[in-house]
Amino acid sequence: MIDPTNRSNKPWFLKAKWLALIVGIISCFLAYMAISNKTMEKTLIDIKNNLTMENTNSEKEEVIPENPESSIQKQNETTPEDIYDKRSSSENTGTNQSEQTKNEDDEFIFNHLFLNKPESQEVIVAIVGSDNKLVASFSQQISDIYLKKGFAAITSIFSNSFYSSGKFDQVYNGNQDLLAKMSIGKYTDYLAIGKVDFTFKQNTIDNTMTTATANFEFKMISVIDGTSNQSMSKTVAGTGWSAQTAQDNAQNNLVSLLTKLL
Repeated sequence: MIDPTNRSNKPWFLKAKWLALIVGIISCFLAYMAISNKTMEKTLIDIKNNLTMENTNSEKEEVIPENPESSIQKQNETTPEDIYDKRSSSENTGTNQSEQTKNEDDEFIFNHLFLNKPESQEVIVAIVGSDNKLVASFSQQISDIYLKKGFAAITSIFSNSFYSSGKFDQVYNGNQDLLAKMSIGKYTDYLAIGKVDFTFKQNTIDNTMTTATANFEFKMISVIDGTSNQSMSKTVAGTGWSAQTAQDNAQNNLVSLLTKLL
């Protein structure tokens, strides 16, 4: 006899029915998922195609030609940016010119501490020898003369290249343009410049001694207009037991004379 409470005792065809029902439900679910995936994939493809078509249409939009008169007007218009660019270009040009002047100034002037002051009269003293080099001791002696007369005087301001390059000769000969390029007015009111050359011979009275003759040329130039305020040529002799002593004595005699003339 079959026990109705015992599930295992149910007929086999009932079990197959439930199994078929479960399989059917699972099959329907899988089919539904497959259809949903295909629908979603198609939707994404459609969206992508629409975007592609929109981009293509944007690229193919016709460019409306600009009115020639409007184009010419725009070319003639000056914008604030153009004004700024032109001003910047002008400022850069001025800066380059200033740097060029500064470089030339630096090339021939090494002492930038000695400056022209409104409350005093400045003078730069530079005396060169036959070798176109600064005669430092003689220049300093003349500088001391100007100091005693109330000037602010200095000798050490020009570089060696100023003498060796021939610029000294140009200034001595009145090259005002060179003075302007060197901005010499920043440093002094006057240039006391000159040339000295020593020659030697045996003393005619005592042949054991040497006579040195100093040939001296001098100018005091106003930096403002390049004019020569004072100009002179002097020849002074000195005697000594050696050529150096004779030269020193000739130089000292020349300084004594200049003390009265300057």
